[in-house]
Amino acid sequence: MSTSIIRLAPLLLAVASAAPAPNLESEGRLAFEQGRYRDALKVLGGRDDVFVKLVQDTLRLTQGSVHVESEHFIFTYPPGKDAVLAPYALETLEKMRAALGEDFGFVPPEKVRVEVFNDGHELSSVSTLTYQQIKTTGTIAICKFNKLMITSPKAVLRGYDWQDTLAHEYVHWVVSRATDDRTPVWLQEGLAKYFESRWRGGAGLSMSPSTLSLLGQHLKSNRLITFAQMYPSMAMLPTAEDAATAFAEVFFAIDYWVKTYRLEGLRSLFQWLRNGLGDQAAIERTTQKSFERFQLDWREYLKTLTYPAKSSKVSEVKVVLKEGAGNLAFGDFVEVQESGARRMAHLGELMRQQNRIKAAVTEYAKAYQEGGDGYESISDKYALSLVDTGNTELAAKVLRSSLRDHPSSPALLIHLGRINLKKERWNEAKTNFLEALSSDPFDPEIHLSLLRIYRHQGNSALAARTHAAAKALTELSDAEIDRY
Repeated sequence: MSTSIIRLAPLLLAVASAAPAPNLESEGRLAFEQGRYRDALKVLGGRDDVFVKLVQDTLRLTQGSVHVESEHFIFTYPPGKDAVLAPYALETLEKMRAALGEDFGFVPPEKVRVEVFNDGHELSSVSTLTYQQIKTTGTIAICKFNKLMITSPKAVLRGYDWQDTLAHEYVHWVVSRATDDRTPVWLQEGLAKYFESRWRGGAGLSMSPSTLSLLGQHLKSNRLITFAQMYPSMAMLPTAEDAATAFAEVFFAIDYWVKTYRLEGLRSLFQWLRNGLGDQAAIERTTQKSFERFQLDWREYLKTLTYPAKSSKVSEVKVVLKEGAGNLAFGDFVEVQESGARRMAHLGELMRQQNRIKAAVTEYAKAYQEGGDGYESISDKYALSLVDTGNTELAAKVLRSSLRDHPSSPALLIHLGRINLKKERWNEAKTNFLEALSSDPFDPEIHLSLLRIYRHQGNSALAARTHAAAKALTELSDAEIDRY
């Protein structure tokens, strides 16, 4: 989950330049928004207020950070294994910049700063969101204060779509500048969610089956979140379920818009917003229909969508921080709603731990038959047991099927990648491991496997990158990595 709050730097720059006398408040805020945190503190002095505390915390949490740059981005991260993120992050953002330039017809000229923070507590300290808001809604990244801020994937229980999240926040950045910060929250979040997948292909690819199911449940019971309720931030909605539903709603508002009015209509909407019209008036000018009619048409569009039959729980769509996860384990099967499937899965795991593999396969097959692809943990354990018996093709079939419901699951992707790598299906394996990296970049197996693939394909540059990542994440020597 991510959120956006509009930037201040251009306004502050105008105020500072127009002021007849030094304006310390404006100068301090401008320095802060330009990333000059130490200068900001010097200007602001030792005042005891919320903003100065924000500057102090930001300086404290970033002063030891490592900076890596590409042509259009500055990526800042804590020393340590977050270095693995840098080349992939910069590559993602550069691709996103080029793609949005094509779609929106606008490219911000300035270099964009990105800051990575260790956990939710740090993100809270530098964002003005409370930790409880971050924890409740699963907020993981923010576009605010003239920069993008994300939480390291190492802070999340099973990782998260951190590359899509970076792209999501960059959409906020571009839309903010294209409309002179006149885009309301619901429209900002809809655009960011819809276009966040653009760096890896087309827009509109990031709606998960579980979130779609949640939207279907709320639509059926007439419990949609209104656009007004989304203000001032998605992160301030009362529950993770509300936040996930709201993101799904605005995703399909943009989906409906693009299918009806095309990208040309979107650029026209940006122009009207930039000229000072509110969202309702801008939409009316662009669509030639009332805002109420637009909302009714969008709701009718929601009714035409196909929703998964299986109901989703909020635990399936919420980002779970490690510090709030308790003793939850992947093999506990707590998410399995059917008691029979849960019981058989537990029995299968017990058999597997006792090395009674055939018995484990039998029990997992029963659990999988009852639960279907809806449960990532059952599918994964069933597939692993099948691999142990040598039935890799059926295991691959189970994994591929389950990935339709859980497209970002690192476990499913890694285990499918293992099978494809063993079968020397190099391109398929590469896709699997790169998609796993997009959720869990700190698993050494991903980088070691990609290293093997790139060497086979003769890509020395990418081999060197993955070798460096493997070195950073393991205690293996260069020789041991080379023998992998």
